[in-house]
Amino acid sequence: MLRWISPVLLALSIGGCGAGETAATAAAAGAAKAQEAQAAQQTLDKVNTSLDAANAQAEQRLREADQ
Repeated sequence: MLRWISPVLLALSIGGCGAGETAATAAAAGAAKAQEAQAAQQTLDKVNTSLDAANAQAEQRLREADQ
């Protein structure tokens, strides 16, 4: 009987020390970082689109100036 009580007591003591809260906090932090990464990727895509448009406009102006 003592063999199964020890693991139960160990599990209860770990649960009581905040291990569950730590896991939840880590999961929330991971989700926040994923959102930050997604927002950063969207910003990068917008900047690249703007740069492509500016380059195309500059090339057009050069072609028009050559004529």
